[in-house]
Amino acid sequence: MLYIDGLLMPAPAALTLSYEPVGRADIAADGSAVADRIAVKRRVTASWRRLTLREAQALLAAVNAAPLFDLTLFDPAEGESVTFPCRALRLAVTPGPSENGTPRWIGGAEGDFMEG
Repeated sequence: MLYIDGLLMPAPAALTLSYEPVGRADIAADGSAVADRIAVKRRVTASWRRLTLREAQALLAAVNAAPLFDLTLFDPAEGESVTFPCRALRLAVTPGPSENGTPRWIGGAEGDFMEG
């Protein structure tokens, strides 16, 4: 289950949680590699196959409400559900067939979210 700011979002068809190191790497004068790891941040990639127009609007509103939002999901590294501040890197939707210019449903959505 995926929650944004405490609101249950539609269940994604696929969800990937990755852990990305934040820092920098340099080469020292003697030729050895030196790395500074500042943190490890969670990155969430989710995709939805088919959403109602209302579900798509709820997802877009939750992600676009503020630059940062609280995202809650199960984190296998922690062994439990965790909540962390997050920002949307990308959210794309694909409209489905329409009636009078309004889609009856959304053909799919994809999003990338990074721990803030």
